[in-house]
Amino acid sequence: DDGAGHLTVTRDPAEGPAFTFTNSYSVESVSSSVTYQLTATKVLKGRDLVEGEFTFELVEGNTVVAKGTNAKDGGITLSPITYDRPGTHTYTLRERDAGKHDRGMTFSGASYIVVTTVSDNGEGKLSVKHAFEDAQTEKATFTNVYRAAPASVKITAIKKLVGRDLRDGEFAFTLTGEGDTADISQTAKNDARGNVSFDELTFEAPGTYTF
Repeated sequence: DDGAGHLTVTRDPAEGPAFTFTNSYSVESVSSSVTYQLTATKVLKGRDLVEGEFTFELVEGNTVVAKGTNAKDGGITLSPITYDRPGTHTYTLRERDAGKHDRGMTFSGASYIVVTTVSDNGEGKLSVKHAFEDAQTEKATFTNVYRAAPASVKITAIKKLVGRDLRDGEFAFTLTGEGDTADISQTAKNDARGNVSFDELTFEAPGTYTF
């Protein structure tokens, strides 16, 4: 009041907005495993599968972001990944040692592309959707083949003759298989010292063989 019937107004601060109202928005992080939504299976040919025998990796770029192993029934479970923002991720699902051959085991060379979409519902929640890039893929299957290296053995015998000297090739002996080896039949003769030696036998599968 200037005393002359006039009011004046001043503002502090004199320039710019008088008040600022700041809101912040954030989302809760969420954890999800690819195998929560997609099926991955391990198949082993040649022998029984052992729980935890094989390891599988989910790779983004050059980084392994999740790992897992097989169950006895072949099911594969990968560790979960934590997401804290919306976005799209492209992963490669593969078996460790893919394509290698080691101690009779030939590892699967298969790999699958997985696309993961993380969405914000606008209410502070994230949702995660995993899908195979190839829509025709129903599940990821990794098939290994186990085959032991063949083993060979030679069956021998000794012939003894009482009363006179043994002659080379004087006696003949037959080796005949039974059961799974019923198709094997060999004949051998003794040498002058009584040694009898059959042809070498090769086995390609474990088991008990009777002759």
